[in-house]
Amino acid sequence: MDEFIWMARIKSNGMTLPEMAQWRDKDLSHHFKSSIEAGSVSSYCAFNVDQLAIVVEMPALNRPEQTDPLASYQTPHSLLVQQEWAQLTFEKRQQGTFNPDGANILYSVAFAVPDQWSDEFDDWYENEHIPMIYECEHWAMTKRYLIIQKDTASSTGSTHLALHYLTDAAGLDAPELKAARLTPWRNQWVQQPWFNNSEKLIYFRQRMTP
Repeated sequence: MDEFIWMARIKSNGMTLPEMAQWRDKDLSHHFKSSIEAGSVSSYCAFNVDQLAIVVEMPALNRPEQTDPLASYQTPHSLLVQQEWAQLTFEKRQQGTFNPDGANILYSVAFAVPDQWSDEFDDWYENEHIPMIYECEHWAMTKRYLIIQKDTASSTGSTHLALHYLTDAAGLDAPELKAARLTPWRNQWVQQPWFNNSEKLIYFRQRMTP
């Protein structure tokens, strides 16, 4: 697939949540104004950590330094920015969902998958795990990516990223999700240290409005 994303995780390094929200709405949103008006930028604010996630979809990717939306922007020292670039490998949309991009919750899951497990991991994720969780109507859209480059500030060695878009937080505690986490195939992955070291973050959507 020829779709790529640039994703930034912006964490507080001393800035309070109200200060971070003010910075996002008055400063950062101005920087992204053209992208926001074009509908290509979505902004989410984490409910459990002082963190903001920005996802920008791109039809093509050349060199990351040419496609870094923050390249000309000086981020305040009170914030830490981690950036990564990834290529879309899989997409699933809930049947009957008109606009899954409008889902209020983003559930980000990243794994550092060893090469020898990559093919089987993809098979399990796309052919067992996702069909089972999509029995719950609150799961609106899932996009899976292969991470192709990270900046030096990114501390994890993640290779695979899934962005799940949900319409209701109840989907994160749904019986369908619980059942998907109890299958023999998934239990095989639980035996692998790299699987248990996955990075999971939940964000509530907050659109940046210039």
